[in-house]
Amino acid sequence: MNDSINQPAEIDLKDLFCFVLKKIVLILVVACITAVIGATFAFLKSSHSGDAIVTNVLNIEERLPGETDDQYNNRVTKVNQAFNVVKSIDALSAQVERQNNYLANSILMQIDPSNTAMSDAQIVITVSDNVPEGAIQSIYSAYNHAIESNDYLDEVSQRLNCNPEQLSELISTNLQNSSTQVIESSSDQMFTIEVRIVGLSTDFTETLMDSVLDEITSQTDAISDNVANHDLTISGRQCTVGYSEAVRSSQYNIVNFISNLQNQINNQNNILDNIAKQLKIADRNSFYDVSTANVSSSSSKSIVKYGAIGFVVGLFLVLVYYLVVYVFGKRIVSQGQFFVLFSSLKKIGVCKPSKKSILNRFTGDDSYLTKENNDKLIAANYDNLTQGLNKVLITGSVENDDVKKAIKSLDLKGDVQLDMFKNPDVLKKVSSYDGIVIVEQRDVSSKNNIRKQLELLNNSGTKIIGAIII
Repeated sequence: MNDSINQPAEIDLKDLFCFVLKKIVLILVVACITAVIGATFAFLKSSHSGDAIVTNVLNIEERLPGETDDQYNNRVTKVNQAFNVVKSIDALSAQVERQNNYLANSILMQIDPSNTAMSDAQIVITVSDNVPEGAIQSIYSAYNHAIESNDYLDEVSQRLNCNPEQLSELISTNLQNSSTQVIESSSDQMFTIEVRIVGLSTDFTETLMDSVLDEITSQTDAISDNVANHDLTISGRQCTVGYSEAVRSSQYNIVNFISNLQNQINNQNNILDNIAKQLKIADRNSFYDVSTANVSSSSSKSIVKYGAIGFVVGLFLVLVYYLVVYVFGKRIVSQGQFFVLFSSLKKIGVCKPSKKSILNRFTGDDSYLTKENNDKLIAANYDNLTQGLNKVLITGSVENDDVKKAIKSLDLKGDVQLDMFKNPDVLKKVSSYDGIVIVEQRDVSSKNNIRKQLELLNNSGTKIIGAIII
C-alpha cells in the first residue's frame, strides 16, 4: 500500500505562510472588527460610568431633584473642595514617588553613617593685597561651580558606574577662612577651601577626589584671568573611615521628609472622608474616580487600550483558525500542501490558478510563463511519463466543469473517468490500464476522498504515474 495514504498531517512553512498571506485582507478585516468591539466595550464602560456621574451628587452642573439654592451652593462648594484635595493628594503622591526613587538610587542614601569613607583636601588660595572687594568669595564660588557641574563628572561617573548627579551630592566644599590672613613679610593674603568627599569605600572616594583636584587645578588659569589673579596650592589631603554626622543627617532628613509627605496625604484623605460623609456618598474613592482632570484622558486611553487588545486578539484567533484549516481542514488548499501529504506521488504539473497573485510565484503555482506555455509544459511532461503505455486512466475524486476544462486545455492522451465515488464502475476497469494519472482541484478536493481513492487504486495493482493539480 502507498505509504503516503495514511501519513500524518505535515506543514510546509513557506506554503503555510503564503496561504495565510493570501487571506491577509480578510484577516485584517476580522482584526479590525474585534478592535472596534474592544473599543466599543471600553466606550460603553466609560459611558456607563459617566451616566452614574450624571445622577450622582458629584455632578455640579445640574441640581438634584428638590435641591434648594442653598443646598446646591453648599454641595458645589464641597465637591470643588474635594476635587482640589484630590489634586493636592496627586501632587503629594508624585513627590513621595520621586523621593522613594531617590532613596533607592542615591549613593548617599546607601552609605552606612557609622562606616563612611571620607576624603578631605585643603586648597590654599593666595591673592595679592590689592584684589577688589569680594574677590575671595567670587574665587570660591567659581571653584565651587566647577566642582559641582563641570563635564569631568561625566567621565568619572562612567569609571565609578553611576551617574553625575549621584556623584555631585557626595562632594561638599567650605570656605574655611572667611576673613583673609596677611602672610608674614608679604602684602599677599590667603584663604583655604576645604573639599570633602564621602563614599562607600576608600577606593571610591579617592578616585573621585583625584578627579575633583585635577578639575580644580585645570581651572586655575581661567579663574585667575576671569575672576581675580591668585595662586593655588594643595596643602593637605587625607582619607579616613568612620562615623559621619552629615551622612546620617542627610538620610534622616529624606526619610523624615517622606514621612511628612505621607502624613499630609493621610490628612487630606481624612478631609475627603469627611466630605464624602457630608455628601452621603460611598467613600473617598468616588472623588478619584470622577476627578474632572482625568476623566476624558483616561477614557481615551481605555478605548485605545481595549481597541489594541481587540485587534491583537482578533488577529491571533483568525491566524489560529487558518492554521487549523491548513493542517486539519477537509480540503486541499494548495499544491504545496497536496504534495507534502501525498509525497510519493510524482508532480506532473500545476495549472496556473484562475486568480492572479504575486504570491503564487512563491508557492510554485505560477511563473513567468503564460498559461498556454505552462499547459504545454505539463502536457509534455505527461507525454514523457506515459511514453510506452498503451492505456492511461485519468481520474480524480472531483468531477466538475473546472476539472473538465483543465483536462481539455492540456489535451492529454488518455481515458478520462472522473469521480469513481459517483461512478463505482470505473474501479472495475482500473486493472485494464497501464498507468493512472490523478487530477485534483485546490479548495475542492477532499483529503479523505483522495486517501480512499489512492487506497482503492493501489489495491488494483496499476501503477500511479503522478498527479496534476488545478
